[in-house]
Formats: sequence, structure tokens, C-alpha cells
Amino acid sequence: MGRRHSFFQVRNRALMRGVQLPQLAYEEAIGLWHASLEAAGCLQPVSGETVALTDAAGRVPLQYLRTLCASPGYRAAAMDGFAVAAARLGSARTDRPVSLNVGLGAVPIDTGGALDDSCDAVVPVEDVSVDGDTVRFFSAIVAGKNVRLPCEDVPPGVAIGRPGWPLRAQECAALIAGGCLTIEVARRPRVAVIPSGNEVVPPGTDKGAGFVVDSNSTMIAAQARALGAEVTVFGIVPDVVERIVETLRRAAADADLVLLLAGSSRGRRDRSHDAIASIGEVAVHGVATRPGKPVVLGRIRKAAVVNLPGYPVAAQVAFSLYAVPLLRRWTGAQQPEADPPEVEENVRLGVGLETDGKADEWRNVALHRDASDELIAVPQPIGGALYRLAQADGVIHLRRGECRWSRFTEVPAALARPGRYLDMPLLIGPYDPLIEEIAALTNFRCSWCSDDEHPDVAGGACDAAGFLGQADAPAAGPDANRMLVGSRIEGIADKRGGQRSTPPGGTPERSEGDPWRRAAAVACGFATDPRCSAYLARRFGLQLFEPHDVPYFVAWSDGAPADWRDMLQRGMQALAGQLEFFGWRCLATPQRDGVPA
Repeated sequence: MGRRHSFFQVRNRALMRGVQLPQLAYEEAIGLWHASLEAAGCLQPVSGETVALTDAAGRVPLQYLRTLCASPGYRAAAMDGFAVAAARLGSARTDRPVSLNVGLGAVPIDTGGALDDSCDAVVPVEDVSVDGDTVRFFSAIVAGKNVRLPCEDVPPGVAIGRPGWPLRAQECAALIAGGCLTIEVARRPRVAVIPSGNEVVPPGTDKGAGFVVDSNSTMIAAQARALGAEVTVFGIVPDVVERIVETLRRAAADADLVLLLAGSSRGRRDRSHDAIASIGEVAVHGVATRPGKPVVLGRIRKAAVVNLPGYPVAAQVAFSLYAVPLLRRWTGAQQPEADPPEVEENVRLGVGLETDGKADEWRNVALHRDASDELIAVPQPIGGALYRLAQADGVIHLRRGECRWSRFTEVPAALARPGRYLDMPLLIGPYDPLIEEIAALTNFRCSWCSDDEHPDVAGGACDAAGFLGQADAPAAGPDANRMLVGSRIEGIADKRGGQRSTPPGGTPERSEGDPWRRAAAVACGFATDPRCSAYLARRFGLQLFEPHDVPYFVAWSDGAPADWRDMLQRGMQALAGQLEFFGWRCLATPQRDGVPA
């Protein structure tokens, strides 16, 4: 480390004497500069701060945030009509209607209204006959009919957003609906922008030939703000070393990054290098790039300093090459845009689809790139409406007049994620919070399917697939690699009360595919003995009877670009001490073939 400092000192003294040193390649220049910053402790991530979710769009979360409650948090009417107790309509027939009094046995209710505790179904207003205070019902109904369950917008206990990726508006909305009010995010990096030069004048100034309007500071400041930085723009500083030093010292006292505009070439009027070297350290002066060649990279105390060229194109290129990677490193951000505009693109369906063809339909989808670099779309079949919106990678358009779309059909889509996000490998499987956390730790994405679904990893619908209770799922293909992650706890869920209960109102409707809806139906007293994970039982306040272990496998095809075995094992090792929180019994011991004998 000592020799590195002495090299900088020798280089700086040589530059101050006007010696023309060879220009460095970009990679070498970055290495020298970052080494100087690292030695001074300038490359540490910025600290965190807690902000209201109402103001969090575009901010970079430091960890997963899980929803605290279901949304809606109550049983809600799915249409206008009368809320009733289903058991009271068991004998209703067309020729023998059942009559109930308005406000007593038949409670008028609008769509979205909360059901009274005595009611468990809603009969549409068009299916009844009202005569004064009497309502006649002409057919029986099952408990849960026309009732929106808790969680139909957002389930409880799910992670939304992703560390390192700026929060999108729909993710903030889903977290708020799920009971969260604040989130810990990376502090905004503080950037100081200092325009300089005797020839530079403020916008709106007309001094004739030889003067240049300061437009660079507007461009650079706007780009820094778009990256989430807090920006301060100083007044224009003349080409006087003492004035430049004074401004640099003030800027570096509070900023993480100081951007000195212009004055970086080696002309006799440029004093920027001398000013930076007099109160800090210059690591690099001049890089073999075009444009952006006459750049100065250094630091002053704990602030990184970049002296950008004066020409606008060169300034913009240098900002992208040196400032952008630093800002993203400090915040942990994985993309330069906070919320990129939706991009229209054609994608191919990973599964066949059917509609009635009577209307244009837009469906949320998960997207992944196949071996030929084409985007494959797989609809999200489960989860609350707002949760699916927050999880979606894009929306496909199924046009009116068509009823069937075969697999690999090309359809138009609006992409809701940047390309770098979609480059991460995709796993589709039954929902599990442990798998969700492993994904965050090891940089893959998840989309959820029903517990009994077999994602077609062999056919390219995803990069990897999760399966419950079976290592030989047919959709994985005969040549797939398989790995046992471990065993989670499942059982028969029921409302708390000491013993299993029998739901009222005959045989209720069930939501076989969606684990959140099943658990919500039990919590409402509508469902009979669905299989439920220990994690969801706890989140919905349910009691778990007959608990047992269910293995969770992950399968992927040969030649997959991601090292799934390594990713899973690294995540398992990191989370081994948190199994109780996630409702798991144990993790698998690594074996050569990944599946216990």
C-alpha cells in the first residue's frame, strides 16, 4: 500500500511540473483510482435511512421487506347484492324461494363492502326479488360465493421489491397495501457539481463571442438526480487556483462525489489538476478514451473527485464511465434507471393459453431469456392482483377475436423491467419464503405457480423449476439436474381454537391452486382441510394439525447458464440459522448428485 501512495505522489509531482505522462487505458485508470479511493475508505456503501413508502419510489432498498398483513384485511363483497349466511338458503328453489328480512337475514351490500360476521356469501341483486322489507332467494349458495377473501390484492408475509433494484411505484403500492409504512433504503449519495472557466457564463447571459453558456451543469446534475443522487450545483468558478481550491474544499466537506466541470485539459489556463492535488490526491490525469480523454480522477479527504472535460459529449461520456459506476456501487443499485419506461416488444409464450375471445385481455407475465436469447412469457397464475402487478416482468396483450394461443406463439408485450433485470435466471415453483430469500442472496428471480403444477423447464418455460414432494417431476425432463433443498413443514390448517372445525354452509368453494387463497378461505371459515405450509399458517393466524415434512426440489436442464447447485448451496448455508422463521424442518446435506439416496 505504501508503494501505491508513493507512486501517486511521484506521478502528482511530475504532473505539477508539467511532465507529459503516458495516458492510461480505461481499465488501468479505473483500477488506480478505485485503489486510491479504497485506501481512503471512500468506496464503502452509503449508510441507510428510513423513508416513508409514499416517498420511496426510485429508492434502493437495503433488504427485502415483507408485507405485514393481507389486503384486503377482511371478507369483502365481490359484487352488489345481499350478504347472507349460506346455510339459511340451503332449501331455496325456483318454485320454493326462501324469504329473509332486509337488514336481518339479508344485508344489502355494495362491491367492496365488508361482510358482517354472521354472513359468509353474497347473492347478486339481479338474482333476488325484493318486496318491501322482504328479499326472496331462488337457489342455494355455498359459503364463500361472491366473496373476496383477505389477500386477494396482497398476501401477508411475501417479499416485495428486491435489494439493489430501485423500488417501482407498483411495489410501493403493494407494500403499503400490505401494512408497511416505511422502508430502509440507501441514503442518496451527495454529489457536488462545480462549473468552472473564465469563458463560462450562466444561462440567459449574452456576452458575445468567446463565451460559453453553462449547459453542462444542468445535464450532469439531471443525470445524477436520475440515478438517485442528492445534487448541489455551485456557482461558476473562474480559472484561478485559489478560487477553485476554496470551492473544492467546501464541496468536499459534505459531498460523496465532486464533479468539477471543464478545466481538465493540459492547457496553460487550466488549473483544476493543481487545485485538486494541492488539497487532495490525483490518481489519474488523462485516459486513453475518445471522447473523455483529458479527465482527472482523484479524491479530497473522503470525497471522490472527477474533473470532467468541457465539451458536452465528452463530459457526458466521462460521467457515464466514472461517476455512474461509483454511484451505483455506493447504493448497491443494479440498474441506472429508477423506473424505466415500458418497452413494447414481441415475446413468445412459454405455455398455451385460451380465452373466450370476447375482449382484449392483458395478462401479467414472468419473462426469461431462452438459449437463443428470445424472451419467453409465462403467465402468473396465483397471488393477489396487486401482488401480481408488483411481481410482473411485463404484460402481454391477447387480442379480441382470438381464442387459442399455442405455445411459442408470438404476442405483443409491454416490458416492465429493464433488460439487466431480465438477464437474471428465473425459477418457477410453489411459493416458499426460503427460496425467495435464497434468490435475493444469490441473484436469481422467482415466479410462483400452484403447489401441484409442473413448470416445463425442459421445454424452456423457465431456467429452473421447483417441485414439492417429488424428485422425478415429468416436466423437468429425463436429463434434468435435480437437487433437494430440504424439507418444509406442512399440515392441515384450521382456525385457532384447539380442535378442527367443520365449515358451515355445505361444501364451500375452494381455491386449489393458490396457497394464499386457500389459507385465507380457512381463516374465513370457508374451506375444508387444505394443505398449508407452516409459514402461511402463521401469517394467517391458523393452527396446523398433523404437521409433516414435505421435500422441496429444484430442477434445471443440462447446459443451463447459471450454476444452480452453487447458488442454492450458498443460499442454504447463509440461511441455515433461520429455518424456524421460514417454516422449514431441515436443509439437505450436499451430495454429489444433489438427491439423497
